Amino acid sequence: KIFNALTSLVTALMFTATILWFYLEFGLLVAGAVFFSIFVSQWLVVFGRNLWWNLWSFYLPMLASMYVLRRAPQKWTNRHLGLMIFIAFFLKCVFTGYEFITTSVLMAFTPWVYYSVRDNTGMASALRRGVGMAYGVGLAILLSMSILCIQISADSGSASAGPRHIYYSFLMRTYSAPENIPSDIGGEREAKSLEAGTLQVLSLYFRTGVYFDANNFIYTRCPFIAEYVYKIRYSYLILAFAIATGMLYRGSRRSVGATRQKARALMWATWFSILAPLSWLVIFKAHSFIHTHMNHVVWNMPFVLFGFALCAQTIVVYSGLLRRPKPA
Repeated sequence: KIFNALTSLVTALMFTATILWFYLEFGLLVAGAVFFSIFVSQWLVVFGRNLWWNLWSFYLPMLASMYVLRRAPQKWTNRHLGLMIFIAFFLKCVFTGYEFITTSVLMAFTPWVYYSVRDNTGMASALRRGVGMAYGVGLAILLSMSILCIQISADSGSASAGPRHIYYSFLMRTYSAPENIPSDIGGEREAKSLEAGTLQVLSLYFRTGVYFDANNFIYTRCPFIAEYVYKIRYSYLILAFAIATGMLYRGSRRSVGATRQKARALMWATWFSILAPLSWLVIFKAHSFIHTHMNHVVWNMPFVLFGFALCAQTIVVYSGLLRRPKPA
């Protein structure tokens, strides 16, 4: 219970820091929308105290990126950024291994997209920052894999056991032919997942992914309402975010200064962030085919958070336009 409570506390602190970043960038309404998106997400509640997943660790690299880039270039250089990303990713790998690793990588790069557009840094400067971050990520993964190989090899007494474990673990979760997986690593379930198509897997997550299920709180006798109204699917949110993007784009064109640039940056960051969940569902297709009972949580890493922020920022922009005095 103590470890569960500590994990819950650290997860809550991570989300609090995320909400604070949105508040510092966009104000109270946007921060409130992000808080609401976290508060009602039943997937985040399920994972919040889990000692295996350590949910907070998936968000740690993104938070490092958010706060370092917010202070760059006045306080932090690209070397500082690379070092902080290295530390954050190494901790992520220590606590949760390589689960949702591509998702965590792209989460960390979402603030990079935001600040590159907001500050209009230019292609060369943005690439230098991105390369520094990529070095930090790569070194963290390489170091953690080296430690893992040493541990497995020392335990088994075989120098090749560690690299073999990593190699076949990767194949078993991605696109290998079933006959390439040794019987002591994979079985019938893994073979079926490897034979599944990518579009088949994506269809599962678009059709069945439920962000919030009101059936847990409100009873209805109507099957249609219970299935398609009370169950707020992630596909509904994607559609809502797309509509809000169109509205924000139109509204921001009539805005000026920082408001316009921040709106533009938020739109870019939001739709870049959808690549984070999609990367896991596509690259680690076999794993996603098996784990439909839990992998829906990747939609919250961090696409849903940015999507709710985008919707709230749309309200902020149009409220500002309505308050703007008309020219005489």
